[in-house]
Amino acid sequence: MVCKLKDIAKELNISINTVSRALKDMPDISRPLKKVVREKAAEMGYIPSMSARQLRTGKTKTIAIVYDQYINPYYSIVTDFLHKKLYANNYSLIIFTDSNKERSLSADVARDILSRDVDGIISFLDVGADIKKNIDMCGVYLLLLGRNSGSGDTIDSITTDDVTGGYIATKYLLDCGHRNILMLSGPLGVSCFDQRLKGFVTAMNERGITDLTKNILVLGEDGDEADELLSKVKDGFDFTAIFCYNDFLAYAVIFELEKMGLKVPSDVSVIGYDYVESHFPLAVGLASVDTGKEYTADIAAEVMLLKMKNIDEKKAYKMQTPRLVKGKTVAPVFKARQ
Repeated sequence: MVCKLKDIAKELNISINTVSRALKDMPDISRPLKKVVREKAAEMGYIPSMSARQLRTGKTKTIAIVYDQYINPYYSIVTDFLHKKLYANNYSLIIFTDSNKERSLSADVARDILSRDVDGIISFLDVGADIKKNIDMCGVYLLLLGRNSGSGDTIDSITTDDVTGGYIATKYLLDCGHRNILMLSGPLGVSCFDQRLKGFVTAMNERGITDLTKNILVLGEDGDEADELLSKVKDGFDFTAIFCYNDFLAYAVIFELEKMGLKVPSDVSVIGYDYVESHFPLAVGLASVDTGKEYTADIAAEVMLLKMKNIDEKKAYKMQTPRLVKGKTVAPVFKARQ
């Protein structure tokens, strides 16, 4: 049987209102009585009603998190940081995934999120103008994380310095003697992928490598996998290094390279992006770029908590400089392969 306020009141021979006010930590209830009520509530398995709180305050104290892949560890790490910060402030999280080909929040998933009466949304996916309008009409605050919106400045966003990140990853490969480098990019039109690609091009151009026709392979909108990507360059494969737009792809690429009979890093060097091994220690030791996942999550949580109090408040933040993680998957290029 579900324990209710009246059951606690009956056990303690006090009023339901007194029990309620004690559990809400109201100042007119003495500390000893609050302690007795809380202990009895815990003993009887009392669980506060979310629907009752919503009726009373108009808030569910719930934030939706939405991204496109459950299995990408980067999202798990950042979501864990968000959870700790928001949960400490009495907010719960609901996780949604939206794996449509456009890499943006779809109308169907947006409706599902809004039907849960959430107070805010943190999205790793871009949000179109029409969907943003529906979210605004519901009075829900929307924050983009890790990318800018194609809809312009109408949506608040917290981004990382992906141009610098792409640049330092490529420069590291170049400094190791690699010139024939393959960049595996995410779909164009997604700000974080565009910016990492821009950093790659800038670094290559600085070394006098301007014809990059064969050096850039863009992940298709149909969701090419690592084996399909590499099959496009398998015949006559002569790249000495590969820069993958994220670690998740880099691990798959290493697996496929070994199936092709190529060892990492003795035959081909590989560098990823996101540095998921900071929280998922693996024997791979993948070279990567760390953009400050905990810092980004902390800022996102601070902004969300501020907006929950006043949606018109402004929050300024400083973008963290990406950090190169050298790992074990990049080696100096062999002259025989140059």
